[in-house]
Amino acid sequence: MSENLHSTEKISHGEDVEITVSLRRHAEKKQGSTLAETTSADMPLSQAGKEASDSLGEEVNAKGNAKVYYSPAGRTEETGKRIAAGQRDTPDIRLYHPRPRSTLHFRTYSSEEDDRKLAEQLHREGKSETDMVQMMLEMDDLSADISRSLAREILHVLDMSKKMRSHARVHMEFISHSGILENFLKDILKKEAADFIEKEMGGNRFNYLEDMKFTIHRINKKEAKIKFSFRGQEVDILENELRNLASTKKMESDNGTVKIVPKP
Repeated sequence: MSENLHSTEKISHGEDVEITVSLRRHAEKKQGSTLAETTSADMPLSQAGKEASDSLGEEVNAKGNAKVYYSPAGRTEETGKRIAAGQRDTPDIRLYHPRPRSTLHFRTYSSEEDDRKLAEQLHREGKSETDMVQMMLEMDDLSADISRSLAREILHVLDMSKKMRSHARVHMEFISHSGILENFLKDILKKEAADFIEKEMGGNRFNYLEDMKFTIHRINKKEAKIKFSFRGQEVDILENELRNLASTKKMESDNGTVKIVPKP
């Protein structure tokens, strides 16, 4: 009897799959002469930010190349591409091209003109970028829209895990901005918006390249566990909790973004 040279072993999917998603702030950016200039989408990375991104790229790709997605703004795009540049190029490891993702970009939720007016108002009042983010946290429609979109991103990864080869291990980097991260963090931790930056983020500065992490462990196609971790806190997240966030009603203005109106 001739020996069968073709393997008949069936490749299984959706069992013992682990995906980690780091939702990460961009690297250090340059500072402008005004708050509007500092917070503009065009403000690039500082030299320290470039070097930190390069170093992080080597670290996150050390065990396997990460899939990198970034907000399509200058500093987030550069951060993402510098992290992706740390991928290892070997015959055994697949190279992934970094890609933009509109849900990670603040322009998806508010207009550049509205943001500029708000920044100018706060600058006149002697306020900082953290004050600007805190004000946005307290805008219910804007906050709900951001959390809805990011919850859908995590659910997409969760559903994708069903189709991946069993025993796969994947790391993803989502590079975004201040304002996007804090809104989602508030809702994931089920915290009040009032004084969130002071109570939960440690005051008037942001930590560049800091991340919040989702770890999805798919046991089989019907069962998966989701853990969320941030600054030493670790909580179990139910799929239904994400689906509830993802189903919140989208609030839009005439141009498709949430209207931000500074006080006169």
